[in-house]
Amino acid sequence: MKSHANGSGGHSLLTKLLIGGGFLAVVVVLMIWLAGGFHRKIGDATRHEALAVSGTALPPGAVTAIVRSTAVPRTETAVGTVRAVRESSVASKLLAKVVEVDITAGQHVKEGEVLVRLESADLEARSEQAAAAVRAATAVRDQAKIEFDRIEDLAGQG
Repeated sequence: MKSHANGSGGHSLLTKLLIGGGFLAVVVVLMIWLAGGFHRKIGDATRHEALAVSGTALPPGAVTAIVRSTAVPRTETAVGTVRAVRESSVASKLLAKVVEVDITAGQHVKEGEVLVRLESADLEARSEQAAAAVRAATAVRDQAKIEFDRIEDLAGQG
């Protein structure tokens, strides 16, 4: 362990305090400058302009300013998330490609109104497959009926 026999430990502390104080002073001056503390907020009018506007004499040492009306737009910027108060889920019972969307976001719709149109080629193909399956089942039924009637006739003959 080092010993500070010559008292340099106190000198180091004083240096640190001076550096810290200087840094603090620079930060304070910078904050005042950023806040506009070194700039005039309202320009002074001359005595001549004040007399022309008011028509009366001003007391000595009085400071005047010209007032002007300006329009300031009222806007506010905010960060956030927008969520709907009411939300509806729309789904199809069939799996098909969407061809046309007849509504826009936020639009009011009535019950039974067409919202989207689905591609009909797949649906028509499925419908034709189902009709073919019905025809095939009918043919199998008819064939079974013919076989049943033939066996019944043979059983009655014999």
